[in-house]
Amino acid sequence: MPTPSELLAQVEQNRIKFIDLQFTDVVGLVKNVTIPSQELSDALTNGIWFD
Repeated sequence: MPTPSELLAQVEQNRIKFIDLQFTDVVGLVKNVTIPSQELSDALTNGIWFD
């Protein structure tokens, strides 16, 4: 698994504009949140709030 700094470098190198974050809720349904790649560093450090 890449480190956060390696992941950020790959995102920049590949000019990725958006990141899809997927997870399952407590009943097993897949949920998705899309963030701009500029927010990835903050997301890795502080997490993401979702509703």
